[in-house]
Amino acid sequence: MNLRVLLWVVPYLMISTVQAQPLSSSDHQLALTVGGFTRHYILHVPTSDSADRMPLVMMLHGAGGNASGAARNYGWILKSDAEHFIVVFPQALPFDPTRPSNFLLNPNVWNDHRPDAAPRREIDDIAFLSAVIDDVQRQCHVDPNRIYITGFSNGASMTFTLATQLSKRIAAIAPVSGHCWPNDVALAHPVPLMLIVGDADPLNPLAGGLANNPWGPPTTKPAMVDSITDWLRFNNETSADVSTQSHGEVTTKTFAAQSACPIVFITIAGQGHEWPGHRSVLPKTLTGNNATTFDATTNIWNFLKDKSLKKGG
Repeated sequence: MNLRVLLWVVPYLMISTVQAQPLSSSDHQLALTVGGFTRHYILHVPTSDSADRMPLVMMLHGAGGNASGAARNYGWILKSDAEHFIVVFPQALPFDPTRPSNFLLNPNVWNDHRPDAAPRREIDDIAFLSAVIDDVQRQCHVDPNRIYITGFSNGASMTFTLATQLSKRIAAIAPVSGHCWPNDVALAHPVPLMLIVGDADPLNPLAGGLANNPWGPPTTKPAMVDSITDWLRFNNETSADVSTQSHGEVTTKTFAAQSACPIVFITIAGQGHEWPGHRSVLPKTLTGNNATTFDATTNIWNFLKDKSLKKGG
């Protein structure tokens, strides 16, 4: 563990532990056994539940995070109640599943198939997340044509990876500040994508290069736009017209491809490694600024909500 990171994070964790708010009694904490491990997730069904089939949003936390933090910090439960969709927050296993999780020493990490993830390859997170979708469908009125995935950081990378493996089931994805690690993929259908990044992210630099790593020495990361290029290729797109719009701190590039499958790349000026528009989870010295007025949750839902497998994405 980097000593500077230890000094940055420990005081913050001590404060945030005291101030953490419990989940609502209407949020269900559930367990599944997958691959020999007991896995957990939080399910929230909107208060206006009815017999109508509802969309399902899966929100994946970042490395070191957990399901309850994702449920509390990013506004998805309020959005679920306001817009009438189900939201689920799965939890990754610790790096060493035989020991309790600890942000500093044994963080929860998704097996997102990144090149250096060899120690994690025995953890089948694809099977777990697929089982979560199945379990929620058994319990709730889910519209099977409107299943969406979003996530932050390592959870964003897991969003990409999950969509490459479950593209027959997923109508659209919206990762925030994470890379697409798989290389050669043939999706079952073109999958719409909104990727949101900050141009001042010290952990995933916009242009790529050497990046900070909270759990070790700096690592080299690809440019964020490379994930857009990869996704166009996965969607079997050989070319795409690009339109650019800028509104204050937000620049939006829309890739109009032959399949009419929307691919959107949003860059936020001055934004660091945090979920835009909501409370900072880690200290500014580690993740940079989170001063934007851009609300990632609202913009993601507005992008996802009209996507459907019935429409071909």
